Amino acid sequence: MLQAVSEDPIASLYQRKRSYEAVLELRSGKDESVLLIPMLADLATQLGDSIFSDLSGAIVAEENRIAPVPTRDSRHLALMRRKTGFSYEGYVSYYRTNHARFGRDCPGSIGYHQNYVDRDGSRRAAHACGFGIWDLDRVTEIYIRSEEEFNQATAGDPIREEAGANEARFIDRRSMVGFCMMVAAHDGKC
Repeated sequence: MLQAVSEDPIASLYQRKRSYEAVLELRSGKDESVLLIPMLADLATQLGDSIFSDLSGAIVAEENRIAPVPTRDSRHLALMRRKTGFSYEGYVSYYRTNHARFGRDCPGSIGYHQNYVDRDGSRRAAHACGFGIWDLDRVTEIYIRSEEEFNQATAGDPIREEAGANEARFIDRRSMVGFCMMVAAHDGKC
């Protein structure tokens, strides 16, 4: 067994939290996702060398629109897992009742959605696609006009530090991945 060196001089040479280059978003109700999953069969093979299938994920989730958005063009996504010791139910309860205010009240945000992951549905979808990642607990979407505007609005605001401290209570931040996305195509149209 090997253990990581606490102050690894080589680790800083690598980006620890890789962002994603593309996201395929399919929105449907729970009943429709059961029908959709078989249609994703072997997506990894179809995409070939354009992706790393073991580092790609399929997530089935229930969307909770805390602050609905006028447009879905830009958003900051955060993919998260709960901290060890939190049950899934306790995690979702804390996320809904204690943490939602940070996304709802965040300056620079024009909308906020919490997506609660259906781990069994995600596992089935990832298996159908040939993808390796499915075991998340939530996906947060903070809708923004632009990354620059969002960063300016939150730079000096105490909510940024408060949200981070609150996340540290129930989120496994070491496995958290966050990135910004712009819609490139919607309903198959660019």
